[in-house]
Amino acid sequence: MSLRFDDDARHECLEAICFYGRAAERFVQAVDVAIEQIRGDPERFREVELGVRSCRVPKFPYSILYTPG
Repeated sequence: MSLRFDDDARHECLEAICFYGRAAERFVQAVDVAIEQIRGDPERFREVELGVRSCRVPKFPYSILYTPG
């Protein structure tokens, strides 16, 4: 499965890293966990609109929206 962040998602992720300061490392690790879960079973997460699925980032108020396949 290939992975590509669109520009808006990349920008939002970088803003979150800056916002979390000392907790930024935990945030990045949580995003990595979510990405690995998506890679492991892309169909696992609920479809929020046609062809778009959502995976929550553990312990943070973020979700990763993605299109499997």
